[in-house]
Amino acid sequence: MSIRFVVLGGGPAGHQAATLAARLGAEVTVVERDIVGGAAHLWDCIPSKTMIATGAAISFARRIEGMGLSQVTDPSVHVDALAARVEGIKDHLHDDIVGLLHSQGVRILTGAGRFTGPHSIQVDGPDGSTDIEFDAALVSTGSRPRIPDWCQP
Repeated sequence: MSIRFVVLGGGPAGHQAATLAARLGAEVTVVERDIVGGAAHLWDCIPSKTMIATGAAISFARRIEGMGLSQVTDPSVHVDALAARVEGIKDHLHDDIVGLLHSQGVRILTGAGRFTGPHSIQVDGPDGSTDIEFDAALVSTGSRPRIPDWCQP
C-alpha cells in the first residue's frame, strides 16, 4: 500500500516535491489553481527575463562595430515576434513540467483546493468538485508580496 500524498500548488517547490514523492512510491496528486510550473515563474519571471535578454541582444548589436565587426542593420524590437518568443518559452517549460509529472504517474487536478478535514481536500475546478482523501499533504501555494504601510504610493 502506498502513501496518498496531495500537493496543493504546482509551482517549482510543489512539482519538485510531487516528483520526488512519486519516485519514492507515493500515490501523488497535485492540485493547481492557475498554471502548473508556477504563476510567478511562468507569468512574471520567465517573460521578464526573456525581454531583458532581447534588450541585451539589441545593446550588443549596437556595439558590434566596436568589436571589429560590420553593422548589418540597426536592430529594433518586433513586438509580435517577441511576444511569440515569450509564449513559446513559457509553453515549452510548462509542457516539460507537466510531461515530467505525468511520466512519474502524478495526477494533476486543475482547481482551487480547500481542506475539508485532517485527511481530506475538496478541489473545485472547471469540471466540478472532486473530493480527495490523503495520508499526507504539502501546502506549496507560493506567496504574495507585502508592501509596508510606509511605502504606499
